[in-house]
Amino acid sequence: MLSLDLIAVVVIGGAGTIGGAVVGAVMFNGLSELIKEIPIIGEMPGMSLLIYGILMIIVLMFYPRGLINIPGGIAMWFQKRKAAAKVALKKEV
Repeated sequence: MLSLDLIAVVVIGGAGTIGGAVVGAVMFNGLSELIKEIPIIGEMPGMSLLIYGILMIIVLMFYPRGLINIPGGIAMWFQKRKAAAKVALKKEV
């Protein structure tokens, strides 16, 4: 079970970076504690594994490089918007 937890931490946080493993561990442990506190779901055996699996699928679909790369993606989006605004401004002048 521990090896699956380690893989989940790395996949969720982002493989290839130490920061990704830290972000993944914080998210994984935080989610684990949150699941335990939910009255009905926390008592069901295996529910946490199902939620981890769903979370891993969502992260791999939308953030294939892990959650650690979200701030960089947001910064890149703002840079593209800024560049597009400059191009549009030059066309108007």
